[in-house]
Amino acid sequence: MGTQVAFVHMASEEEAEQWFAHYGIADVPRFSDPEHRIYRAFELHEGSIFELAHPRVWRRWLRTVFRSGASWQGSHWKQLTGMFLIDGDVVLAEMRHRNSAVRPDYLAFVRNGRPEATIAEVKSR
Repeated sequence: MGTQVAFVHMASEEEAEQWFAHYGIADVPRFSDPEHRIYRAFELHEGSIFELAHPRVWRRWLRTVFRSGASWQGSHWKQLTGMFLIDGDVVLAEMRHRNSAVRPDYLAFVRNGRPEATIAEVKSR
């Protein structure tokens, strides 16, 4: 398909190296952005109290705590994320997460640029 995944994160490269290795993706390109320059360039803002206090966020957080334990999120805990499909210097598709509970169909997004698409929709094309 020719798609290359890359991550932008706010941790130091030393912290990121451990995290990416833990999840088996140490070889995926990544960019450390503790000053949020890339986040600002893509207009990804920090979450408001309403966005961060949403019941879905707390449910997901509690599920994570019980499965994996809690960890310190540092000073970046309010930063919202997004995903972008880019070809050269053109953004073909984008999705800005409204809160940390959002779990789009990442594969469908890469395949057709629509985060709301389901795998069934993609397979039927």
